[in-house]
Amino acid sequence: MNGYVKRTEEKKELILNTAQSLFFQNGIANTSVVDIAKKANVSKVTIFNYFGSKETLAREVMQRYMDNTISVGEKILNEQIPFAKKIEKLFSMAEENQSLLGTDVFSKEAWEDPFMQQLYNESANRVMPFIFDFFEQGKKEGDIDPNIPTEALIAYISAITPLLNPGKHNADSDYIVGINKLFYYGLFGDKSKFDDMIKSHKD
Repeated sequence: MNGYVKRTEEKKELILNTAQSLFFQNGIANTSVVDIAKKANVSKVTIFNYFGSKETLAREVMQRYMDNTISVGEKILNEQIPFAKKIEKLFSMAEENQSLLGTDVFSKEAWEDPFMQQLYNESANRVMPFIFDFFEQGKKEGDIDPNIPTEALIAYISAITPLLNPGKHNADSDYIVGINKLFYYGLFGDKSKFDDMIKSHKD
């Protein structure tokens, strides 16, 4: 990579990081290209030359954010730790992400964008193999009924994935957290039992 290309990539990375910080702090609608340019110490022209528009920049920011979130989730699923501990870590990660629902970054209108819907569907497909392995571990450790057939798990995941889609349903944080609780703990799940399981694994 020559010096010019390296400087260009570094500047694009700076703009993306700055835009993400401002989008997540103030929302996309309340963040202008001028705001991003000022904080990143670059010109508006530079931003438009690299990304074309604020909308394109926002899409790229969300692509990177979701890729990173998936990578973190996959890393947790691949950890050599008990199933119950994985649930706790995954749910904590999901709860942390809900703080972004306070801005229009994750509003229903933003998610209705065709690109965002495509991004959501692609992301859901990417994590599917890890989810199956996750459930298999739960069966082996006795936290999931081993008699539940794979077909039922596929149907369950297929049914709940659209319910988590902010572009198809109310993106209110209580709704999203509620669906995540149903996914990780079930309708009658008692979260305390997972705390007990984690404690027993530690002891």
